[in-house]
Amino acid sequence: MTTGPQILLHAADPGLAAAPARLQAAFAQRHVALPAELAISLASALAARQPGSDPFWGRMHAMMARSLDLSGAIGGQLLLKEAGPFAAIRVCEPILRKAAADLGQMPLVAPAGAAPSGTASALEARIVQFVDTALADPAVMGRPFWAAAAMDVLAEARTIQRGRMRHLAATPGPRRIADPALTALVFLTPPDFDPERMRAERRRKARQISLRRRAGIRPKEGGVSGIRPSQALEDISDALMSELVLPRAVFASRLLHEGILVRHRPPRRDPRRDLLAATLLEAGAEDGMGLILRAAWADYALRLRVALNRLGLAQSDLLLACAHGPAAHLPGQLERAIEGKLPPLQIDGKLRADLLMGTGLFPDFLAWDAERPDLAPGLPGAPDWPAVRRLLRRATGQLARKDAQSETRLIEEYGARFLLWAAPVRDLSAESWDEARSRFEQDLGAEGRAGAVLARLVWQDDPAGTAPVELLGQCDSREVGELRLPLPPADDAAPDPGQPRSMAEFIGRLVLWMLDATLETLNGKA
Repeated sequence: MTTGPQILLHAADPGLAAAPARLQAAFAQRHVALPAELAISLASALAARQPGSDPFWGRMHAMMARSLDLSGAIGGQLLLKEAGPFAAIRVCEPILRKAAADLGQMPLVAPAGAAPSGTASALEARIVQFVDTALADPAVMGRPFWAAAAMDVLAEARTIQRGRMRHLAATPGPRRIADPALTALVFLTPPDFDPERMRAERRRKARQISLRRRAGIRPKEGGVSGIRPSQALEDISDALMSELVLPRAVFASRLLHEGILVRHRPPRRDPRRDLLAATLLEAGAEDGMGLILRAAWADYALRLRVALNRLGLAQSDLLLACAHGPAAHLPGQLERAIEGKLPPLQIDGKLRADLLMGTGLFPDFLAWDAERPDLAPGLPGAPDWPAVRRLLRRATGQLARKDAQSETRLIEEYGARFLLWAAPVRDLSAESWDEARSRFEQDLGAEGRAGAVLARLVWQDDPAGTAPVELLGQCDSREVGELRLPLPPADDAAPDPGQPRSMAEFIGRLVLWMLDATLETLNGKA
């Protein structure tokens, strides 16, 4: 049976200022030892206009950025100041608790405590030394702790900022926290693209296509597509011969009242949008594979965005809709032109972390409502709709808020459409791709399936954990082929032939397959 650290009560320092004394008492009520020296420096850091400038506690902001491998800070100084009190609980308290656990004793201040003893003073000095080391060495608390803390602090700061911009309370609604596992998968597990596999596999690149073809030009656009009535004088030159042989009086009467029959020449459509790539993730809140796919989507969207800009296809939209968790929308247009010149598969390190944070997806992409983490938000659409169709409505709903058009009209504006469905299934071999595609197409309905290239990622739904987990990927393109990807071995076990050696390699192969399937959509090889 494990027990907590031994509590040693002592009286507070009477010479301590009001603000540090309040902090010390507040931490003591939470059974956390905050030495007077740390209370003074923490009060100073919370009162500073620039939290990162504090010589002691300001280092936690640098440590959070370092854990994410960012080249700069996780946010502006004014933004981080908003979350100062939250950071004291989210970052400082766990460090102090770990210090007490390692020391085995916890000196707490109490109104009825005895005068400070030599033991209490020595313990406080050791706690100060532990915290000083933890703020300098990420290994003390671990990179996952600092990465998740960075996302939580940033989410809290933006929540407070949005609340004040809307003239609401400082912290409206439930507090949002980052999923630690998803944070670690996105930022601490960058994909490993196997050089041997990359050399052996021919990299497929989308061909340069004219603007008109990219916009999805119909065969009849710009030419005669039918007959229609018209009262416009400029359409007289397109009048049918049967109208022109009418007597002048009859012709004039028809032109004024009914309209004459003219050839219909629809104008060429404006090439406004290039590619719509929507991923529909139908996985449970506790599904580990669904979590991996969310992390892979973030990296896939980042690299696809760069690839599309290199091809001149920046007017694209990348969407993610989940049955559990927030949706995501990443526009194809890059903020800086230089990013469009980067080789997509060579983005790594600090550049990758900076580009991920620059997408605007984070921290909301990782955040969940702390009060209701397991509650799936209601999907839009009619209750009798299949889940896939409702997920598509959720995905395109992110665009509909910005474009006053119907969903069908909005989808048809794209020259190419790629829809990827990801979900657990009872049996991977239960149906072929043709059968699965037919059902997928039927569930999407007319508004989603017209002209779209379809793909799926499925894995066996095995709550008991008795079956080996394998990811199966299938798509319309024959050039891409089928993906069969088992999870990497646990611990240090030797991988089987064809099995990824690590989670980073697993995500790397998955991202490559998703990129290939999407780019082949532009090639029209489906």
